Amino acid sequence: MPERQLKIRIFLMRRIYLDHAAATPVSPAVLAAMQPYFGRKYGNPGSLHSFGQEAMAAVDAARAKIAQAIGAEFREVVFTASATEANNLALRSAVRQFKIKNPKLKARPKIIISAVEHESVLETAYDLENDGVEVVEIPVDRKGVVDLKALEKELDARTVLVSVMYVNNEIGSVQPIAEISEAIKKWKRAAGNPKTAYPLLHTDAAQAPAYFNCDVARLGADLMTLSSQKINGPKGVGALYIGPIRPIGLIGPMVTGGGQEHGLRSGTENVPGIVGFATAMEAARRNAAKTLSRSQR
Repeated sequence: MPERQLKIRIFLMRRIYLDHAAATPVSPAVLAAMQPYFGRKYGNPGSLHSFGQEAMAAVDAARAKIAQAIGAEFREVVFTASATEANNLALRSAVRQFKIKNPKLKARPKIIISAVEHESVLETAYDLENDGVEVVEIPVDRKGVVDLKALEKELDARTVLVSVMYVNNEIGSVQPIAEISEAIKKWKRAAGNPKTAYPLLHTDAAQAPAYFNCDVARLGADLMTLSSQKINGPKGVGALYIGPIRPIGLIGPMVTGGGQEHGLRSGTENVPGIVGFATAMEAARRNAAKTLSRSQR
């Protein structure tokens, strides 16, 4: 075969990956951090012996790193198996706890979502309709940004939760989460009860940490979903930030059993995945400005 034809064939065989919004490659640093927990440090973090305590120490250290990256408290980070599970925990648990706290309420609870949410929010919200929940879908403009005025009009005493994703996984639109938070606070003040918990604000921020500041105080979110696989971490691990609402019982477990994750998500923790997630999160926050600048070229 002529050399020119051989070079053309080799060039055509090269694969180019352009789907980092779905999954990113695990970075060498993340893989190195995870490696000991596949073999040498294999204990179950729920065990009382030294092997288990070694694993729990790794989980605790990872939780502290992720909490620091988003400006949260240690106990406000709950690990899950994915961002999808975290979204389900946020929506389903919020509605469930609302019903428990208001057993005599005859009006339908309401959830407000944007029209461009990830399927794990959209499908979960509409599945909750089977449990008597009203779902209101807020439209977006030509740039995919939610109509804030339309959202404000839908806020009322029946609203349990507003869920708007931070960065869209398909079109890249960035939602004004801090403005949405302020709109909810404004409604509470106008309603005469600024300290009431409802409506809660949830944001699916799975796509955000690689590019944007995810400080929960700045965003004003009560609940925030995070994902490992979007930031050069492993698949099969996510997290839900649950703010000060948790101690007053506004979020409860959907998976019960061993009482792991502060009683909010039972099941043996994915120690290698959690360690890798934390390492990836630290790198994502450190490099976010550079990554955003490169993506805008």
